[in-house]
Amino acid sequence: YQETLLNRNDLIWLDVGKNQRVPAIYIKGGRSLKSKFTVLYSHGNGEDLGVDSRFLDEMQKRIGADLFAYDYVGYSLNRFEPGDKNVPSVSGCKKSIMAAWKYLTTTANVPPKDIIIYGRSIGSGPSVYLAGKVGTKKNPEERCAGVILQAPLESAFRAVLGPKTATC
Repeated sequence: YQETLLNRNDLIWLDVGKNQRVPAIYIKGGRSLKSKFTVLYSHGNGEDLGVDSRFLDEMQKRIGADLFAYDYVGYSLNRFEPGDKNVPSVSGCKKSIMAAWKYLTTTANVPPKDIIIYGRSIGSGPSVYLAGKVGTKKNPEERCAGVILQAPLESAFRAVLGPKTATC
């Protein structure tokens, strides 16, 4: 799966700080054709961009929006980067999604109000974290368009909303 990812034309490397970087892919085509939105996708545990590559291509076609997906520190190609800090962690997931958001809003110039945050399984943790950060902006233009959580982890909600949070 590593070769699949390395051979993609849309592969990007995101700087997450302290000489660390994670791979991301930016599948374009939807914003100009069917939708103004870009989906910021956070994958589940036991997955990475190489494993999810074909799924993400198909997802982008079906939703009709641009799709930006990234790996977490300690996942995928990042595991092979030099350094001893490339292990999965909560802080690594937070740094990774913040780097993805920064890339989309600064480098790619996607307005925050056109970004839908999508978290699958363990990806619901960083997605809820980011939504908590950008969802509280006073200016509505600086907030995300929405949040989608697929098979979310209850612990991700408790981390942001507190210990009395329950899901149905």
